[in-house]
Amino acid sequence: VKSTTPVKERNAVCLTCHAKGNTALWKGSTHESRNLACASCHSAHKGNPKNLVQAKITDVCNQCHPQMNAELKKSSHHPIRECKMTCADCHNPHGTIAKKLISANTVNEKCFQCHAEKRGPFLWEHAPATENCLTCHTPHGSSHEKLLSAKRPYLCQTCHANSRHPGTFYSVKKEGDSVYSTSSSRLYGRSCQNCHSQIHGSNHPSGKSLAR
Repeated sequence: VKSTTPVKERNAVCLTCHAKGNTALWKGSTHESRNLACASCHSAHKGNPKNLVQAKITDVCNQCHPQMNAELKKSSHHPIRECKMTCADCHNPHGTIAKKLISANTVNEKCFQCHAEKRGPFLWEHAPATENCLTCHTPHGSSHEKLLSAKRPYLCQTCHANSRHPGTFYSVKKEGDSVYSTSSSRLYGRSCQNCHSQIHGSNHPSGKSLAR
């Protein structure tokens, strides 16, 4: 039966005991400001004994975030649907100081918890990678490899002019040729990263172009 008690009053009962730790930033958080009740995700009498979530954490989140669920179905995705991680590994639904309820001070800080090899510091840095991982990657799912927001080389060319490296398929040698008629590692391989392999940064003395 749907409760007629105002959400604020119901949540106040929970907060008499749960006002520290992960719930310390609940007041003023995104979910609190949208009038979400604790009972929308938790059950006081049943559920997972650890956190009393009504169902799997990801399933609970998907009730309100179907777009994220759709992105997780794409070919390149974080292993959430394989149950190797959950939404709560990156987000704190009770409130954070970062945007999008990221459970870290910044997006990059959260990414580096699993991808420490990309942290640096590097002698030669790639500015977009240093500033925000989401400049090139989508966190939930992508139709392109490695969660990239666009296909290479077109992703690179959103920042880098294509005057030296044309944006067309590299395998076309002359007018009339098919892109499939001539062999080219750039067409079937990694495009820009065939040469610029250290895309996140390089410590090589000659690595200014991120090629070593």
